[in-house]
Amino acid sequence: SFLNFGKYIAREIEENSDIGKEVAPFYKDKRLLITENITDLFCEAYDGCLKNGKDIWVERFPKTRLQALNMRKKKILPS
Repeated sequence: SFLNFGKYIAREIEENSDIGKEVAPFYKDKRLLITENITDLFCEAYDGCLKNGKDIWVERFPKTRLQALNMRKKKILPS
């Protein structure tokens, strides 16, 4: 399955969640925002895909070393 992380971000903005409020100005201007909250949201989305028991295709994430290290810490990426 294809993980479209942009949809998760858009949902957070639409629901006016704390993450949505943080991300909205960056998302609108198509700027990169790097926070642990974003990586956590991605990991949540990734875990949801895993529960479906399908292979996952992720495009353009992680974008930074920090995001990759956080994903490694959550055991999404190998050591």
